[in-house]
Amino acid sequence: LRSELVKKLDQTYHQGSFCFHINAVPIPEYTASIAESRMARFGKSGEWRNLSTFGSMDEVRHAQLQILMAHDSIQVNPKFASAHKMFWEDGWLPIAARSFFDDTITATTAIEFALLTTFAFETGFTNLQFIAFAAMANKSNDYVFSTATQSIQTDESRHAQIGHPVLKVFTDTTSLAKNLEKKV
Repeated sequence: LRSELVKKLDQTYHQGSFCFHINAVPIPEYTASIAESRMARFGKSGEWRNLSTFGSMDEVRHAQLQILMAHDSIQVNPKFASAHKMFWEDGWLPIAARSFFDDTITATTAIEFALLTTFAFETGFTNLQFIAFAAMANKSNDYVFSTATQSIQTDESRHAQIGHPVLKVFTDTTSLAKNLEKKV
């Protein structure tokens, strides 16, 4: 069904924003599963570890789902194969994505990942991005991608719930430390 739908989609949508998203996102989604696993191992509370365990499974599902969608589109345009190999190509997008995601996902501690990714990135960017992509896909009659991104967005909202409590503990601890320094 998806492979037949791909042939009917508006080329501006399909070869433009959909192609950009579907090539840029799957590999970072997979690497996010590794960082979520790190939080599941080193998170400071049971709630944090449980959310991160489910988050890790979510990220693997997101990567697999989006690579499958890219694979369905290779017959229309071979550039969709980049979803499988984007981090091993040169160009401004792959280089920028590698740099950003290396810094925020694979080279961080559990606390840094919670603050950089689950609080800042998933709250301020991916939730909004997936809502916009779902609406755009729906308007373009790409109901498969619309449904998939709506599903992914609900997962991203759950992942974002990790960052807020971690930030609160971090700021409370920092404030406590500053108050102790003043007293000493």
